[in-house]
Amino acid sequence: MILTILCFIYTFWVTYSYGFYTAKLVCGKKGYIDFPPAYYCIAGFAILSAIGQYISLFLPLGFTAHTIIFLGAFIIIIFYYNDIYNDIYNGFLKLFENIINAPLSLKFIFIILVLWILLYASRTPRGYDFYLYHTQAIRWIEEYGIVPGLGNVHGRLAFNSSWFILQALFGFTFIFKEPLHFLNGFFFFLSLTLFWQGILDIYNKKMAINSLVKLLFFFVLLYLIRGVIHNLVDPILSLLILVVITLWFERKKDLNDLTIFFLFLFCSLAFTIKVSSAPIFLLPFICFIHMLRKMDYINIYKTLLISVLIILPFLIRNIIISGYLLYPFPYINLFSFDWKIPLSAVIAEKEWIYSWARIPLMHPHKVLSLSINEWLPLWFIARSFIDKLIVLVMIASFISFFVGIMRHKKTFQIFELQGVLAVGIGFWFITAPDLRFAYGFIGILHYSVNTFIKS
Repeated sequence: MILTILCFIYTFWVTYSYGFYTAKLVCGKKGYIDFPPAYYCIAGFAILSAIGQYISLFLPLGFTAHTIIFLGAFIIIIFYYNDIYNDIYNGFLKLFENIINAPLSLKFIFIILVLWILLYASRTPRGYDFYLYHTQAIRWIEEYGIVPGLGNVHGRLAFNSSWFILQALFGFTFIFKEPLHFLNGFFFFLSLTLFWQGILDIYNKKMAINSLVKLLFFFVLLYLIRGVIHNLVDPILSLLILVVITLWFERKKDLNDLTIFFLFLFCSLAFTIKVSSAPIFLLPFICFIHMLRKMDYINIYKTLLISVLIILPFLIRNIIISGYLLYPFPYINLFSFDWKIPLSAVIAEKEWIYSWARIPLMHPHKVLSLSINEWLPLWFIARSFIDKLIVLVMIASFISFFVGIMRHKKTFQIFELQGVLAVGIGFWFITAPDLRFAYGFIGILHYSVNTFIKS
């Protein structure tokens, strides 16, 4: 556990420095004060994922790659030490004050959760997908960077994810015999520091929508916390989407340049972690319209450029690993490399994903031949009790939203967020309706309910 704590501290400084410098580079001095440190760390993850992917095109992500990353962070800290120190000090001072001023029961809950995260981040992962292909994909990145046609060895090795890049960068296999798997735990800790404020606000009877949403997201975090020990990508993606929504709530009345930049940055990271998160991009594009209205063209160019630079290496890695721009998505079939995965194999992989999420352990052709009236009841019956409740809440949320729209006409901001939800849930439902792929979008459901109740 001591080693995990040291890794948390080191990763915090590295990610924060890159996130801080990028925010300063894009937005200058205006507006980058008074953001929680967790946002800068997640922004740093986005930047480091892109840097790692670019490096992986030429080098394995071992000692040399990490040295480049470390030297970059070291130079940033040296040049901006005072700004970084003051920002971190003020951010964590506020967090510690909230913990100290909290009642004993809440202090106990927070300490237990932090210890829980540290404990399970120190243990060997136990997730099925992790042993099926995650750990192998990460090892290939650590040893070789990138291998043309790797997906021909095993179809799942072509499932490119920037989270694998980050795990390879911070696995420290060049120091230890076995890779460290603390990164999921660190991301859970960052999310906890953001959502914790909702509990304190509710305790202090601050019944703002923002506080209620953070409280609900805190319970989603508790439900997903097993993702620390399973070391899977899906819980991280769900938390990242919830972080995007949290930032939207906190700053929707004052969408400054840094807020919009963070939204684009976080959504770009989410897309490169898993393409199924693509609908969340609708939120920053709504903000993009606000920027156009202000004719803030310089920051528009900067924000879009950074997003493109983050997504570009992800697409390049897809092409090299599988021969397809997106995998397994056979409909964009643009290339004809020698190492390209056969089209029939790509289609079979896609069908397995779609069918397994609907009815596992049944042949894909049989599942996909069923109508929605045939497979949906079987799908619902197979859900756990908690998942059934989530589905019922999903339905109730849509009903409450439309009732609210009928009763209260001036609800454009609600419609914006609910529209993103509808697209995200719809995309999830028609592709791979396994609830673990949709917890991030489902978390948004509570917004419409809470807004309707408050109104």
